Amino acid sequence: MQKSHKLIAIGALALMGAMALGTAAILKFVVLQPSSGPKVSAMLSNSIAAIPNDYEPTSSWMEDGLNPDVALLDLSDGQSDQWRDLDEEIRREVHSRYNDLIPCYAKALEQEDLAGRVDLRFGIAPDGHVAMVEVIHSELESKPTEDCLVEAARHWTFPETGRSNLTKFESDFTFTYQ
Repeated sequence: MQKSHKLIAIGALALMGAMALGTAAILKFVVLQPSSGPKVSAMLSNSIAAIPNDYEPTSSWMEDGLNPDVALLDLSDGQSDQWRDLDEEIRREVHSRYNDLIPCYAKALEQEDLAGRVDLRFGIAPDGHVAMVEVIHSELESKPTEDCLVEAARHWTFPETGRSNLTKFESDFTFTYQ
């Protein structure tokens, strides 16, 4: 059964206003609102919490020859000014590219009603390009949707890290509809 949904674009002004709330805020975007039908919301949260679930996602992408076994940069720790600045730049970039993920969720809603959180782990190369991205947790339990999220996120770019090795971080995205 296919559902018809009408996407409403989120303007850059709304995104900038949401970013002004600071990195500790949870951002909520209304992305789909037909005149009669479901309303879809998406939230971006800055914390990863373990949620028990038997489903194990397998969606990932990694550059050829990459060694992913490097230290994880914990973006929540109070670190040196250099790392706090990098943390803020990374968070800003994730927020600014969040709309790239919405089409994946909207397409999934054409086939079935899905809602839930997806946690992504990123690996950023020293020059700022995404060298790896993987789904580490998913309440959507939809491989095609998770593959789409990975494909979209792997094309993101971040500020140069100033490190000689891969910088890893995790970010979670919650997709809901009403």
